[in-house]
Amino acid sequence: MKIIEFDWIFSGREGLLFIEELATTRNENVFEVNSIKICVEYLWRFYYKQLVKAVIIPYIIYFIIFVVYALYFYDGEKLYGFQVNHILGSIVLLRSIFFLYF
Repeated sequence: MKIIEFDWIFSGREGLLFIEELATTRNENVFEVNSIKICVEYLWRFYYKQLVKAVIIPYIIYFIIFVVYALYFYDGEKLYGFQVNHILGSIVLLRSIFFLYF
């Protein structure tokens, strides 16, 4: 049994530099090291739910709104007294800016 302590990754500059180095390395052989594999699996379990909440769910919502806008409301048809193409078009524009930024 091997024990590796990873709490230093979440505190201090060294952890941030370590993760940045892993993210930008061109040497794929680094990921064959057993301790690096364990570290990446640990980080994935930690960040998976946050990634889904912050990126995947908003993107799915954006995609659905875009498809509805593009297929049904692009011609400016009024719905319940609102100009739907302006509302959905604004949402599509804002979400596009969000996904371009992040």
